[in-house]
Amino acid sequence: MLALATQLLPVDPIIDHAVARLDAWLETMRGARGYGGPVAHWRQQSLIYTGPGRDWRYEGIIAGYLELWRRSGTRLWLDRARRAGDDLLGGQLADGHFAASAFEANPASAGSPHEAACDVGLLLLARTLRQIRDPAWEVYAGCAEHNLRGHYIARLWDVTTGSFSERGQCSSF
Repeated sequence: MLALATQLLPVDPIIDHAVARLDAWLETMRGARGYGGPVAHWRQQSLIYTGPGRDWRYEGIIAGYLELWRRSGTRLWLDRARRAGDDLLGGQLADGHFAASAFEANPASAGSPHEAACDVGLLLLARTLRQIRDPAWEVYAGCAEHNLRGHYIARLWDVTTGSFSERGQCSSF
């Protein structure tokens, strides 16, 4: 379980400097609607679309900022995690998918496992906000639920095999 920010670690200037530099770099990858940039992929590179990608990068971004907040108690990190969650809220389509969620195939949507990773990030954020009694947790949990129910459960759950499948004839992945 994610601990609350009351369990602070000692200050280490070397780590603080490294974190500040990494944060500054990550901010250069952020546009008005979210984190973007070229995609380096083992199978297919994408240097054409460099806009916001609502894919598995968000799981790491949200989890990382939440961990920084938990370890430091610095409100900036919680605010950054929330801002990343807001990017996903703003990029959710009416059917529950996220715009530009197919990573190397962006700007396509319905990327799997990318959207599930977005849901993980949203649920981590929701859990943290709920722990600190911030009522906004419900919005982030609701966004993840809309995607999980509308896509993963409605389209990929195979009742017969009791597993998820991306292809009707294929067993669980």
